[in-house]
Amino acid sequence: MVMDDIKLTEDGSRPNLTGLGSGSGGQSEIRAAREEDNPLNPMNGESMQPLDIELPRDGALNSDDSPGFRIRDCMSFVGPGFLMAIAYVDPGNFEVDMQAGAQFGESLLWVLLVSTLAGLLVQILCVRLAASTEFHLARLCRHEYSTWQSRALWLLTEVAIVASDIPEVIGTAFALKMLFGLTLWIGIVLTSVSAMLFLMIQSFGARILEAFFALLVAMISACFIAELHFARDSINGLDAVLGLISFGKLAHPINVSSYIAVSMFGALVMPHNLFLHSALIIEREGGTKKNNEDNSNPNAEGAHDHTAEQNLEDSGLLNSSVKSAAVSTKNVGPKATKLIVIYSGLESAFALAVSLFINVAVVLVASTTAESLSGEEKQHLIDNPLQNAPSMLQNVLGDKAKIFFGLALLASGFSSTMTGTLAGQYVMEGFINFRIHPFARALITRATAIVPSLIVTLVVGESGAEQLIVLSSVILSFELPFALIPLIKFVCSEKMMGSMAVKGLQKFIALAISVLVIAANLFMLGSTVASTAKTQPGARGIVFIVAMAILGVVYLAVLYMLLRRKVRQSLQELNPKRYQQIAPQPAAPTL
Repeated sequence: MVMDDIKLTEDGSRPNLTGLGSGSGGQSEIRAAREEDNPLNPMNGESMQPLDIELPRDGALNSDDSPGFRIRDCMSFVGPGFLMAIAYVDPGNFEVDMQAGAQFGESLLWVLLVSTLAGLLVQILCVRLAASTEFHLARLCRHEYSTWQSRALWLLTEVAIVASDIPEVIGTAFALKMLFGLTLWIGIVLTSVSAMLFLMIQSFGARILEAFFALLVAMISACFIAELHFARDSINGLDAVLGLISFGKLAHPINVSSYIAVSMFGALVMPHNLFLHSALIIEREGGTKKNNEDNSNPNAEGAHDHTAEQNLEDSGLLNSSVKSAAVSTKNVGPKATKLIVIYSGLESAFALAVSLFINVAVVLVASTTAESLSGEEKQHLIDNPLQNAPSMLQNVLGDKAKIFFGLALLASGFSSTMTGTLAGQYVMEGFINFRIHPFARALITRATAIVPSLIVTLVVGESGAEQLIVLSSVILSFELPFALIPLIKFVCSEKMMGSMAVKGLQKFIALAISVLVIAANLFMLGSTVASTAKTQPGARGIVFIVAMAILGVVYLAVLYMLLRRKVRQSLQELNPKRYQQIAPQPAAPTL
């Protein structure tokens, strides 16, 4: 749907949005009016301004007089959620899920449920932040924190991207070994091809990219539906349900189950996914330099920069067909903004429900397989699930089970690699305002993951590669609060979010998630220290315990500083016109 009769006011206030038509002429008039009225139009040699949020032409959400919830509008938001959900079904998830299922059966399924629900809330907060401020999370962090603080957060996020890419590299290599018999180190080297595949698909546009990821998720789901079919006689549905609702239950040994539980959480809710999703919402239907208006204070820090949307336009992700299908939401008020959040939230919920099914299926298949193995074989599956799963699945569930598992792992590895590359582009440009060609970014991200994976595989062997996957998931869990806390601080700040600020129960739950993540990490650290004290009572054990204690204190101190720090920037300074649209309305005077 396009607008037939809209006149933009000189002061940028919301125009009268009556007269919605279906012709194509109104769209060009709107764009022409924007460019003519915009004194800081980037096409006239000036700087890039805050990112423009776009909506599908069927949306009719350009004012708070929107028609309310409509299925057609909701369907037009489908896409970004599947890119985000890929991080919930990557090879790191397969590794820790199989370890959990083989060692503890269905008892840790509740971790998957809690993690997915927490992840859903966090992703909705990302949507809310982007839709309300017209900035993505990385760029807001650059505005909010000092140079050294934002650089430190950027480095931590880059470490998280590498930590998430390592399981994808190793998992893809194991999939190639399962399906084609390639040696693991050769498979690791060949994973560099996936970066090139990503760039090729990216050039076809946003819709094709989203459809490709949705197809991969569907493929993984179909593979595990087949796996569950093969194992249907051995799966106890009641035990699975009890495992999903046994909140807080940790099986013995506690230090091992807590380590696996934290790994499962870290493998699901990844730090870079927060930056990715907030940026995808902005880029969803355009957000290119041609549509950017003078919404922000030109003197604000970072106002004169070129951000990810231009990079993506140059690479072909934002093609003309996608851009022409959008209607700007520059004048969207609080009601319509909340409708955007609802639509995107529903899409995210569906995508994460699919990811939850896949992760639960992996645990159930591993548990069923382990029950049919001898003690020694079961321990092999626990220690190195990706290495030993093919032969054991073949022996227990048949030849086809091995093939389906390999295909699911291959699809998971390829897709996760691509989302990591895309997130890296936003993170680098948002935090430090540094542009790099997508091809170079893909090679850098992939090389930093391939090198350690290759070294560990050649020196330690396949078992060492699998341990590296679990360690990467633990690192991601420890890294998560450094992205989660700034997000929650922003969305709870009325200075930043206006009337869209999170309050009440939502605010309490968001803060509770942050505290629980930190507490879980510290609990896992304490359990590891306690276990080391028993198994290594000598000087070596003492040094390890002291080092972990110092690490825990520093970790807690830094996070406390982040939590305590008040938001200093305001949307009124960064994006005055947007703030006027969502500013809290003054209370009516009492008589």
